[in-house]
Amino acid sequence: MLNIFIRVWRSPGMILTVVITGSLFGLLYPDNASLLRPLSDLYLALIQMVMLPIMTCAIISSLGSALIDGGGARILIKVFFVFVVLLFVCAVSAFVIGIIMHPGSGLSADAQQSLGLAMQQRDGQITQSIGMWGFVLSLFPTNIVFAASQGQMLGVMTFSILIGIGLGSLDDEAGRPVIASIDIIMQSCLKIMGWILMVLPLGIFALLSVNMAKLGVDAISLALKLIATFYLTVALSFVIIIIVISARCRLPPMKVIKLTWAPVVLGFVTQADYPPMPMAIKASENLGVDSRTSKLVVPLGTNMLNLGYVFYVVIASLFVIQMYLKPVTIDVICIVIIGGILVAVAGADLAMLTIVFGPIGLPFEAAVAVLAPLGPLLNPVLVPINVLGNIAAATFVAKFESDQPHL
Repeated sequence: MLNIFIRVWRSPGMILTVVITGSLFGLLYPDNASLLRPLSDLYLALIQMVMLPIMTCAIISSLGSALIDGGGARILIKVFFVFVVLLFVCAVSAFVIGIIMHPGSGLSADAQQSLGLAMQQRDGQITQSIGMWGFVLSLFPTNIVFAASQGQMLGVMTFSILIGIGLGSLDDEAGRPVIASIDIIMQSCLKIMGWILMVLPLGIFALLSVNMAKLGVDAISLALKLIATFYLTVALSFVIIIIVISARCRLPPMKVIKLTWAPVVLGFVTQADYPPMPMAIKASENLGVDSRTSKLVVPLGTNMLNLGYVFYVVIASLFVIQMYLKPVTIDVICIVIIGGILVAVAGADLAMLTIVFGPIGLPFEAAVAVLAPLGPLLNPVLVPINVLGNIAAATFVAKFESDQPHL
């Protein structure tokens, strides 16, 4: 009886049920849903508590083991090659869809007025961009503990890569015992994560109720074509990625959806990149990817392979370009695509959008005016496509590594 309850409790049907009921509860009873904030904050804090050690240990142990066993440099080159190709393809695809849909044209008078008011309200509150050199420096934090406490995960990732390379490069395999210990710590954290996920349906209901209570329906009318363009792009990407993974792993698409369902839904609910990472690693392994490959690719991809953020930046940039009637020249195309990739890797921070808007000659305030009000509508689907993209990247790297996925 208990086994039946556990299967039902953890089934996709139960997850879908709490997603629907939690969303409706938050939209229909926002005051009551707001009372669940302490529960949602607690659950998210529990998940985030083990994210940092899982990420760092996964990168260090996987990369260190790869170097000791041979082929560490080779697999890193392949990982970054796959990342660059996927980011570029997504940026170009988002640009093409944005040109076809033309989200920045035909705005209603009310939408234009709302954007104007939002711009005025943000005047004087714009965060100073750190610039490209500041972004490069952020990859090498002077204090790794402080960087971790501030959520500067790109710096933590760089540190983890260097430690993994250092341990894997020691003479006489001296780093192997340390790598084994780090792997044990990661397994312990994954065990803790398993305990936390035992109450996943309750956590999903609380998180979604609170998020939907904050949303409201007024934001939808602000820029409907922008929202439609973005969701269409993400939906097409989901379908294409599922089909590609299906072909790569020689599995039916419905089987792929079943194996990747849990981390994708968790990303949708938490709207944070790191909580779904352990489940994404497990999903990659269930698809037949070698454990060492999945534990290296997924954590690196969580920091760098932000496909959803690429869509976000490219389409929002086109929205503002079209809204200001700027001509789409070759220079503009290059700036939006390359700049969109750089901003996405940096985490799609609003301040970094000056990388795109500055060279084009668009006011940075316009980007903030567009993205700030629409964030609650667009954010929920950003992380899921990031998660699915990371799983796909793991299968691609596995192919290049001559792994033969099998269940």
